Amino acid sequence: MKLPYEAPSHPGIPTISEIDEAMKTNKLSGRYGRFPEAENLLFLEKHPQIRTPKLYAVFTTQNEHLNRPYYMVTEFIEGETLTYELWSTLDKDTRSLLCSNLAEQLQHIRSIPSEGYYGRLYKQGWGGRMGLLRTDGKKLQGPYDTYDEFFSAMFTAAELQLSMNDNLVGWHPRAESYLSKFKHVLSTCTGRQPTLTHLDPGLYNIIVNKVQGEKGNTDHWEIILIDWAEFGWYPAWMQSVAFDSQICFWSNEEQKRIFASTEEALGMLSRGFDNAYPEQVEVFRLIDREGYSVM
Repeated sequence: MKLPYEAPSHPGIPTISEIDEAMKTNKLSGRYGRFPEAENLLFLEKHPQIRTPKLYAVFTTQNEHLNRPYYMVTEFIEGETLTYELWSTLDKDTRSLLCSNLAEQLQHIRSIPSEGYYGRLYKQGWGGRMGLLRTDGKKLQGPYDTYDEFFSAMFTAAELQLSMNDNLVGWHPRAESYLSKFKHVLSTCTGRQPTLTHLDPGLYNIIVNKVQGEKGNTDHWEIILIDWAEFGWYPAWMQSVAFDSQICFWSNEEQKRIFASTEEALGMLSRGFDNAYPEQVEVFRLIDREGYSVM
């Protein structure tokens, strides 16, 4: 992707000083991965069945600290972040409709034929900070030509991350047991084919918008996924694992996880997939307790 990029048509693009001021005024912070996400959004624009923010511009400049920050300007998505408070106000039919709509969008992505590797779009590797494969935080991860290569890199990252969680020589016996099961299940499982996957479908990345009809009634609901920075070719089972790992309803009022609503949402989403890959989901649940997770 060549910079600067500007979409053929767009609203007015803010200046760098306007963006910097807005970041301070709205108490926002910069994020990693903007350039890869820009490439991903352009790719997804070719698939209108997927509702994503439109990409308007990407550019960079050198600041007073001699850094070169990247700026990405996208469409503002109307709606609310999917929270427990919002979920609890919806009836079961609306909840099911939203989940099936989201699963349908992802199923379209998953139907795109594999390009025969594991990595970012256009046969690129992921950045070193990506948690699933993170070792030293610097080395580019991938692309990988085979499932065995991908899994080997993932297992190495899991071993390293778990070894850093206890002040012990070697691993805690429980962690060692989970690693053994992790290796057995994922090295012998089905669902290995490279499949396009959104790795971070957390509730903070799901926007729900109630569209009003002409008479003020609810015409329909939109559900939109944002944050496509870690999008790419992963094993087919990874989308189910990502949902299970990242979706968690939390009650701000009660300050606790709401298990029933979380399990309900995961169940509704899983019905939208041909295979929910329960073995892979379960083994990731185990190893997540010891400090290794998708993100």
